[in-house]
Amino acid sequence: MNIKKLIPYLDNESLSFLVERIKEGNVNIDVKAILPFLEQIQITDLYQQIIDHKIDMELKDILPFLSQTQINDLYQQIINQKNDNKLEMILPFLNDQTIDELFNKVRNHEIALIDEDTILPFLSPEKIKSLFMEYINNI
Repeated sequence: MNIKKLIPYLDNESLSFLVERIKEGNVNIDVKAILPFLEQIQITDLYQQIIDHKIDMELKDILPFLSQTQINDLYQQIINQKNDNKLEMILPFLNDQTIDELFNKVRNHEIALIDEDTILPFLSPEKIKSLFMEYINNI
């Protein structure tokens, strides 16, 4: 039987057991395949192991499953470490307020990790309109 076909039907205890076996290298399944079925505490554990380089998994793969608090904490770490690659990667997961703050910091030259154009697709329609009106009024 293909173990991957069982994953959606496993209970939390079995999923936890499977995660441990994957981390140990005893089961040849990509951990990404089980992410949608894990509890938040299991996601948090995997996230920490990725950050600590204890598991061979890319940060981008777990981003859709992180809580908003974890995303915000990650954003602060990225800003503090000045890591532009990771900043672009988390843009789709930042809340509107954080996107706005980031955009304003970029415009005010407080952050040089990213440019305005990269952030544009994530701005609210109101902010886009405001920028447009600002541009038109300054012609």
